[in-house]
Amino acid sequence: AQGFTRIGFYGCEERYAEHRTYLGEKRYTAFVEYMKDKGLYDSRYVKLELFTVKNGYHMFMESFREGQLPELIVAGNDSTALGVLKAMHECGLAVPRDISLIGINDIPTAQYTNPPLTTVKYHSEFMGETAVELMGERLSSRKIPKTVIVPSHLIIRGSCRIEQALTGENGYVLRRE
Repeated sequence: AQGFTRIGFYGCEERYAEHRTYLGEKRYTAFVEYMKDKGLYDSRYVKLELFTVKNGYHMFMESFREGQLPELIVAGNDSTALGVLKAMHECGLAVPRDISLIGINDIPTAQYTNPPLTTVKYHSEFMGETAVELMGERLSSRKIPKTVIVPSHLIIRGSCRIEQALTGENGYVLRRE
């Protein structure tokens, strides 16, 4: 809705092989599917590393050296976004005038960066409560699988160039701080 056409994803390949868990993969997969559906996917703007501040920094610096900079970067988590933000500043880029940045998780420091980080907030307390409830149901012999949708919302702060109020696909107005 904001007219961005060069949208990047700096995400994760973090793995815990002993548990066969792939963290961040669903965020990356959702990004790719959505961008392809909109005809906007471009692999030149995708970087995958571990979820760390340091790797966010290195992914952006690599893109900068290659001259492959998107207009908007979606970072797989806020820590990665913090590294990207530092690299942008070191490269002399103005955020969000030159490049907009969105993180995921709404870590406590996100509101104190310069500029404050736009981020997607997941309600971790709700996730924990729901996990405990599902575990209790499972232990009580529940045989039918249950799908739970965890609410989230975009918190618009200074790192993303947003020209007007946005309404999400579910009809909720996205929160601006």
